[in-house]
Amino acid sequence: NQCKGLYGELHFIYYTLTPLIGIRAAVEYWYGPGKKQQDFMLPNSIGIEIKTTSSKSPVLLRISSEDQLDSSGFSKLYLHHNEIHEVQDKEKSLPRLIDLILAECSDEEYVTGMEFQRKLLELNYREKDREWDRDRGKDSEKGKRRYKRENDSNRTARLHILLGREDKV
Repeated sequence: NQCKGLYGELHFIYYTLTPLIGIRAAVEYWYGPGKKQQDFMLPNSIGIEIKTTSSKSPVLLRISSEDQLDSSGFSKLYLHHNEIHEVQDKEKSLPRLIDLILAECSDEEYVTGMEFQRKLLELNYREKDREWDRDRGKDSEKGKRRYKRENDSNRTARLHILLGREDKV
């Protein structure tokens, strides 16, 4: 489960955040390893929680605590859901995704690469784990859903279902 969650967060870093805000900011705003309530905290009080499942429908998303969906203190709180399934494709493996992110950290982004590796170590993901994960790919193109939770004027929160379109963060 931890590798599945890590894959979902790294997939979000590489395929969603990096094209929008660059690798340096994407890694900087990744707080999943720091055991914060939300996996990403962006400027302007935007929080993003990533959930990755491999189950068939109906989809049941598990949260570690209700605080993960507490939108107080945020202007916007997003829940991004990746539905994945295992494939025998090295190009979609967790080690390959890590390599793609590190490749984005060119010479100018050396410090970002070091910070990314430090965060992986915080999650206890070590080089030896790469051997086990190398041949086990994940395909997250199966399904993506985003949900947005916002505070309204009377401090109750609404959950907006944003299916079928990518909302810019």
